Amino acid sequence: MATESIIGLQPPGSVTLTPNSNLLELILITERIRKVTLVGRYIKDHIGERQVLSAILFDDENIDLRVRDSPASSYSDMFKDNDIGRGDNYFKNNDYVQSLDLKKSPFVDEIVLQQTCISASDQPNLYWRQITYMKIQSGSQLIEIGEFRPTSASVPGKLLVLPEETVRGPCMISGVGMHNQDLLCLQIISVSTDSFKMYPPPEMPEHLYAYGKSTVGLVNLKSKDGKLKSVEETNFIGLESSDPDVFDVVHNLSEYMTDWYSSRSAIHRMFPDLYSLIDRSVTENDRSIIFAAFRLDRHLRWRIQNEVKNGHSFDRDPFIRLKVHKVVRCLAKTLERCQRLIVNKPSMDCYAIAYLSGNIRDVAIATLVLMTQIGLTYMLFMSILQDRDSGFQLFQRNERSIITPILAIFSGMLVYKQLSNVYATFKAYPKMSGSLMGAFDILANCVLGLIILVIQIIIIARTVDRVEYVLNSIAAIFILELDDNVVFFDDDGIKDLNRQLLMKDFRDRINAIDDVFFEVNNWRTARNSYQIIPQTCELKTLPPIQFTNSTRSMQSISSSQQPLEAVNIQFTEERQYNYALDGWAEVACSEPILSCKIKPDSKATLSFKWRDQGWGNRKGRMRIRLVNTENGDDVASTPEYGIAPHQYEEVTEHFSFNHGLVRNSAKGYKFVLEVVVGGGGGHELFMKDFSFICTSGLVAAECT
Repeated sequence: MATESIIGLQPPGSVTLTPNSNLLELILITERIRKVTLVGRYIKDHIGERQVLSAILFDDENIDLRVRDSPASSYSDMFKDNDIGRGDNYFKNNDYVQSLDLKKSPFVDEIVLQQTCISASDQPNLYWRQITYMKIQSGSQLIEIGEFRPTSASVPGKLLVLPEETVRGPCMISGVGMHNQDLLCLQIISVSTDSFKMYPPPEMPEHLYAYGKSTVGLVNLKSKDGKLKSVEETNFIGLESSDPDVFDVVHNLSEYMTDWYSSRSAIHRMFPDLYSLIDRSVTENDRSIIFAAFRLDRHLRWRIQNEVKNGHSFDRDPFIRLKVHKVVRCLAKTLERCQRLIVNKPSMDCYAIAYLSGNIRDVAIATLVLMTQIGLTYMLFMSILQDRDSGFQLFQRNERSIITPILAIFSGMLVYKQLSNVYATFKAYPKMSGSLMGAFDILANCVLGLIILVIQIIIIARTVDRVEYVLNSIAAIFILELDDNVVFFDDDGIKDLNRQLLMKDFRDRINAIDDVFFEVNNWRTARNSYQIIPQTCELKTLPPIQFTNSTRSMQSISSSQQPLEAVNIQFTEERQYNYALDGWAEVACSEPILSCKIKPDSKATLSFKWRDQGWGNRKGRMRIRLVNTENGDDVASTPEYGIAPHQYEEVTEHFSFNHGLVRNSAKGYKFVLEVVVGGGGGHELFMKDFSFICTSGLVAAECT
């Protein structure tokens, strides 16, 4: 599994950055790189003398650093010299250059980056970033620019040394970000060690890290109206521009999931847009969509694994983010199949057509073609047996001694082409190898192909008549090509079959998502019964509580001898709430828990009667939260009940000891009753006969 992250955008601490230190331009690496070069330059200014990273070059193609200045040609000119490209370290024009050979694999063992915030000479109160140290290590190879310095080397009012940022393990640079002065940040793809064991370099398929393709090997995503698209607000770096826009589709999906949580309706509502992404990818070979989905999948996984908070709307609710990633993962896996189609370019024979369409007519045609090929091959074989008494008359004519070897080589090339087509087809459609049509394809193009090649050589070697010589040669070629010629689809028809296959694959993947992701509202509710496993991006049921001697005390009983009872919130009289707000408001709470005991029969029970104003729109909702009184952290909660009816209705619910409200009860916590009445005027909420009791938490009896 691969994840995508950014280094070089860490907060600058107490100093204020100039606007020119914001990310203004991003260059994505779009092709397999085989060499990376770092260029360091010594500069001297009002701060002093130091070496900074002045350029990064990939495969000898220069990425210029300065947005305001025209691209410098000096770096490109460096690689015209005969002594360049050996991977050696050297000086040229006051630049220190180091190169790293990545021919075996684009992945390296470690990338280290350190920035220093330098005060501006004309505005000392403002600072701008410089990369003053960078290291890339791959095995025994090491390239290093600048000097690593501890943060204690900072000089107030002049420079602030930021902590180094390190990415270890199989990793690679997938993008370079720049601001108005210099290089700013790097986008890094990291691959899990398990994936590396499964696909050691150079066998690792490129679609696992999916650079993309372009004519120059680089894609620029420049700022518009002073902002690089979706970067500052979302921290999503390097989503290729596409139509429809992948990021917009996924962002809308997350918004719908927030409102349509109880079912798969959010995904169904977005199916037209999701299908459009797939359609454009397969019919127009739009790789920008494919690789944007790959990058989004990797980066969402990184946010989940690092439990990123408050960086983007996706981070507000980790459960919704996990659900969004599940859908994006399905989309990325489907588009990975599309990428296989584009890369392998399979030659479509009748067996592949029958596999794609599943139509009984196409299956019948494929079966008929196979029977014909087997029958004609059998007839060729029998002709050898029937004419075995005639003996071999090799090389009776001079022309045959010349043509026969050439024809044998040509036939061998044709058989090799058929074998290559089968291999490419199976790479494009991996599941076909285990299907009936896959078996037909292997039999017709692999087994029969080799048999026909041997038979053809024998027949033409013993043929005397020129006409028979030509007819026998054509017959063998015709048998081999028969399955390719019986294809009644043009290119558009084949693309339509591929589109149907990919859309079905996407639907199947969506339907395979566990229903538990759509049974609860958000993380407030899900956390009561489930936990997120960040490393695998999965949801797991909370482990059952283990009891010792039938009772486990989570916290010792208070040493005081005052009587204790179960924590509760209770009232019988009718209470009226008319807060003119759409948000949550606290209306009652329990006393802070003094001690907590968990037993097998521990539980929480909730019952109440409620209604709204009895007319008009219905907006009333209710919930109970478990809150840490020391820091105000939200620990657990009931489902959000609503919408309140116009007439009194009774609600009753029980929560076992495995529910978050019960198992997470602790000393110093309290339960809070909150309601939403509804804004707009005229809304009211009435509740009576309210009772919430949690037996795992104990409070002083006289306080209730």
